[in-house]
Amino acid sequence: MEDRNIDFVARHYSKGRFSEKEGWKRLGITSVMRWSFGRVAASVAVIAVLSAAAAIVWRSYVAGGTGIETAGPAASVEEAVAPEKQIRTIDFENAPLEEVVARISEVYGVSITDVPAEASDYRLSLHYEGNVVDLVGTINELLAIDLKIVEERNGDGR
Repeated sequence: MEDRNIDFVARHYSKGRFSEKEGWKRLGITSVMRWSFGRVAASVAVIAVLSAAAAIVWRSYVAGGTGIETAGPAASVEEAVAPEKQIRTIDFENAPLEEVVARISEVYGVSITDVPAEASDYRLSLHYEGNVVDLVGTINELLAIDLKIVEERNGDGR
């Protein structure tokens, strides 16, 4: 059966007899890919502009950046934000509570009060990214203690 089909095609085939483009035209369908170089270049330019705009919007709103870099004596954004709202990352691995409190004071620029007398008995392993208020609240819940935050403004803007 297959040999008969091949024989038929071989017998009736003649080069250039069928044009794919002409066949589509006879059916009333024209090629969609009739774009000129100018249209393709314009499309690529529009995509590039939209991508750049999307990157700027993402950086400004999603990533939390301002999208504007300042130089000179102007105050940085971090200095304008209260320590309670500054987002920082801090890690502890089986650290005693005294070390945890000292590191929080160093990173966030605040003082911690109401540290339990038996602070060396408490140990903490934690990776935390957030503000100091939430961090101290989490530590209080985990260790069932009642640490308090006292804001401390020192010369380096913290």
